[in-house]
Amino acid sequence: MMALTVEAEGDLVVGRPSVLFERRRNPELPNIAVTQDGRRFIYIDESVAEPAPTHLVLVQNFGEELNAWSR
Repeated sequence: MMALTVEAEGDLVVGRPSVLFERRRNPELPNIAVTQDGRRFIYIDESVAEPAPTHLVLVQNFGEELNAWSR
C-alpha cells in the first residue's frame, strides 16, 4: 500500500510515493474499505498467523455489571 500527496489548487502537483505498509494481495477477498469521503480506510491484515480462538467470553447486562463493580 502506497501513499502520495496531491495538491489540486492551481497546477496539479503530485508528491513522491511512499510505502505505508506491505501486504499480501488476495483478489478474491478484498480486505480494504474506504470511507465515503475518501480520507480514511480500514484494512484487515490476514498475514498474521494466529491460532484460532478456543473460547468466547459473553458478558450479559454489561452496563449493570459495570455499575455494580464501580460502587
